[in-house]
Amino acid sequence: MNRFIFFTKTNWSEQPRIRHQLARLLASAGHKVIFFEKPSLPFRPSQLAQSSELSIQFVSHRELVHNKLRFLPLTKSLNARFTKHSIQKSLVNLCITNEDIVVNFNYDFYFLRDIFPSNKLITVINDDHISSAWSIAKPALKNSLKLTCSRSDEVLVVSTRLMEQVGNFCKPHLFLPWADCKYVTPVSSNKRNTLFFWGFINRKIDYEFVARLARHLAQEYPEIKLLFVGPIESEAIRSVNALRREKNLQFLDASSLDQLKLSEFLGSIIPYRTNDPELDAIMMPNKAMQIFARGQ
Repeated sequence: MNRFIFFTKTNWSEQPRIRHQLARLLASAGHKVIFFEKPSLPFRPSQLAQSSELSIQFVSHRELVHNKLRFLPLTKSLNARFTKHSIQKSLVNLCITNEDIVVNFNYDFYFLRDIFPSNKLITVINDDHISSAWSIAKPALKNSLKLTCSRSDEVLVVSTRLMEQVGNFCKPHLFLPWADCKYVTPVSSNKRNTLFFWGFINRKIDYEFVARLARHLAQEYPEIKLLFVGPIESEAIRSVNALRREKNLQFLDASSLDQLKLSEFLGSIIPYRTNDPELDAIMMPNKAMQIFARGQ
């Protein structure tokens, strides 16, 4: 049995991503997982996840500066020192050994090698942070990514695009998502009348396309409904409110797939925007295999 230490910018309570799935996979195989959740800023209260998954321990830490403000050398350096010290404080009572394996999901945690000089360090890059950044910030981001990857023992990426991006300073391996349960053969039924989206409702979605789809279905296939399930991020509230006018479209709060009435769903849609470098870096959304496995 091994112990894995995860570093993420994600809270456990968020919609499941590949880091949640990997942590659960390791825990189900009998390993222990220490999961560092999304860091909080100074003087802001942090609340650890409450979970019945006994093999996963949740840990909090803090950062000094929001990631969008770290393009200046001074803020970048100060934040690295502050975050590094915060992590070291959180590790004091965890009895870390050189046998523990570190799994990092952050492109700018190059200082982890200083904290874990002898541990195996695996970095997973699953987003293109550079393409979506301000032009003034891109050099600093590239440098952080280079340092983080070059100081890791292994680098995993979720698409060939990201493989090309980091291939100049390391030898990455392709790491595609997988199903979290056994596959179920779809069952035909005339009750299946809903197309659904499951995940974060944010800027990635092409809301104009969704509106056109809803109107087309209303005219040509009035029995087909659209359902969006997931947390609505602040940046998407205006677009979502405009879509609420469509009578055949409904929004539900975040829910696990197994809590939904999948037997009534005709299929799933993932209406992300096209020709966006940040989104093109995703070869296959993590949710896709989970949905396929449940007969959708």
